[in-house]
Amino acid sequence: MVTNEILSERDRRDDGIEEHLAASVDEALGDLLGSSVVEAFDAYLLDMGVSQSDLTRRVELLCSALDDTFEERSISIQEEIARRLFNKLGMKFVPIEGAGLVEYIREAREIEI
Repeated sequence: MVTNEILSERDRRDDGIEEHLAASVDEALGDLLGSSVVEAFDAYLLDMGVSQSDLTRRVELLCSALDDTFEERSISIQEEIARRLFNKLGMKFVPIEGAGLVEYIREAREIEI
């Protein structure tokens, strides 16, 4: 049975994902590749019509942009973004073989409360 308390916790988690995703992207890219890459990638996303506030709703497009831009490094970058996001959410990060950011966000939303 799903109680109001569980639904409330899930809503808070979804709000946390939305709140922290953009920062996690910028921090991971900045630490891995430098601040100029963050600025260039943010501009690229804006050219695609994706603002920082849209990232959670358009995560598939974010991942596609990461794939197009960083090619073979994209999966490791997505994993680092997920690691930082889980940390901000106070959740334990466990790497999943071959998973991308979409799968990690799905996992964060579905972890038992």
